[in-house]
Amino acid sequence: RGTALTKKLLAFSKQQPIEATALDVSTLLAGQRDLLEKIVTARISINMDLSAELWTVWLDKGDFEDALMNLCINAMHAMETGEGVLSVETSNQSLSTLDAEHLGIVAGDYVRFCVSDTGKGMDKDTVAKVFDPFFTTKGELGTGLGLSQVYGFVERSGGTIQVYSE
Repeated sequence: RGTALTKKLLAFSKQQPIEATALDVSTLLAGQRDLLEKIVTARISINMDLSAELWTVWLDKGDFEDALMNLCINAMHAMETGEGVLSVETSNQSLSTLDAEHLGIVAGDYVRFCVSDTGKGMDKDTVAKVFDPFFTTKGELGTGLGLSQVYGFVERSGGTIQVYSE
């Protein structure tokens, strides 16, 4: 566990190169469904809309799985009653120069991975800080590192991340 934690901290600080391999994100997500159901409990239903024709991506599998777990745990905590729906979607997306420039990435073909929930949502001030290291809305129950690690992984992988909340 210590070795794994050290690896994550080095990757987080960008001092360790990613170990990218060719992945089919939809297949990986389908294989994680049972684990996700156990993590978010039986009172939260999981909807998966995974593209069968998804393009292959080059990602660090362990980092992707960590990002998935962080996103799902945060979604679960956002559903205060312990009930709700967690949705996971994948799709192919070709971005024009204008669209890519708006997102701060280069134009081209991307795989879109979306996690959404029926939780309480966040106000604009919270959304603005959600990826800051050590920012948490969970008080003593959270470290504030989960979403900052997700952000770091997405950036290292050449992607972008967006948050929408109401």
